[in-house]
Amino acid sequence: MRYRVLSPVSHGTNGNDSRRYEPGEIIDLNESHAAPLLACGAIEAEHQPFDLKVDGLFIKTGSPA
Repeated sequence: MRYRVLSPVSHGTNGNDSRRYEPGEIIDLNESHAAPLLACGAIEAEHQPFDLKVDGLFIKTGSPA
Protein backbone atom coordinates (compact mmCIF):
# COMPACT_ATOMS: atom_id res chain seq x y z
CA MET A 1 0.00 0.00 0.00
CA ARG A 2 1.12 3.56 -0.61
CA TYR A 3 1.63 6.05 2.21
CA ARG A 4 2.41 9.76 2.48
CA VAL A 5 5.26 10.64 4.84
CA LEU A 6 4.19 13.25 7.42
CA SER A 7 7.42 13.56 9.42
CA PRO A 8 11.02 12.55 8.66
CA VAL A 9 11.45 8.76 8.81
CA SER A 10 14.46 6.47 8.51
CA HIS A 11 13.24 3.06 7.45
CA GLY A 12 14.72 -0.20 6.22
CA THR A 13 14.90 -3.88 7.11
CA ASN A 14 18.53 -3.63 8.24
CA GLY A 15 21.29 -1.05 8.46
CA ASN A 16 22.39 -1.70 4.89
CA ASP A 17 19.11 -0.74 3.21
CA SER A 18 17.88 1.99 5.56
CA ARG A 19 16.77 5.18 3.84
CA ARG A 20 15.56 8.56 5.06
CA TYR A 21 12.17 9.75 3.82
CA GLU A 22 11.03 13.35 4.04
CA PRO A 23 7.52 14.80 4.56
CA GLY A 24 5.46 14.75 1.38
CA GLU A 25 7.15 11.70 -0.14
CA ILE A 26 4.97 8.77 -1.21
CA ILE A 27 6.32 5.37 -0.19
CA ASP A 28 5.22 1.75 -0.61
CA LEU A 29 5.14 -0.38 2.54
CA ASN A 30 3.52 -3.62 3.53
CA GLU A 31 1.10 -3.55 6.47
CA SER A 32 3.56 -4.92 9.04
CA HIS A 33 6.15 -2.22 8.25
CA ALA A 34 3.53 0.53 8.07
CA ALA A 35 1.75 -0.29 11.35
CA PRO A 36 4.26 1.31 13.78
CA LEU A 37 4.67 4.36 11.54
CA LEU A 38 0.89 4.80 11.30
CA ALA A 39 0.55 4.39 15.06
CA CYS A 40 2.97 7.23 15.80
CA GLY A 41 1.57 9.50 13.07
CA ALA A 42 4.70 9.50 10.89
CA ILE A 43 2.76 8.36 7.79
CA GLU A 44 -0.82 8.26 6.50
CA ALA A 45 -2.49 6.23 3.78
CA GLU A 46 -2.10 8.04 0.47
CA HIS A 47 -5.83 7.69 -0.21
CA GLN A 48 -8.13 7.38 2.74
CA PRO A 49 -10.67 4.60 2.08
CA PHE A 50 -14.04 5.90 0.85
CA ASP A 51 -12.91 9.54 1.03
CA LEU A 52 -13.28 11.26 -2.32
CA LYS A 53 -13.28 15.04 -2.64
CA VAL A 54 -13.77 17.10 -5.77
CA ASP A 55 -13.57 20.89 -5.50
CA GLY A 56 -14.01 20.58 -1.73
CA LEU A 57 -17.28 18.65 -1.99
CA PHE A 58 -17.89 15.06 -0.97
CA ILE A 59 -19.25 12.84 -3.70
CA LYS A 60 -21.42 9.95 -2.62
CA THR A 61 -21.76 6.98 -4.87
CA GLY A 62 -24.50 4.40 -4.95
CA SER A 63 -27.83 3.75 -6.56
CA PRO A 64 -30.36 6.59 -6.70
CA ALA A 65 -33.05 6.62 -4.04
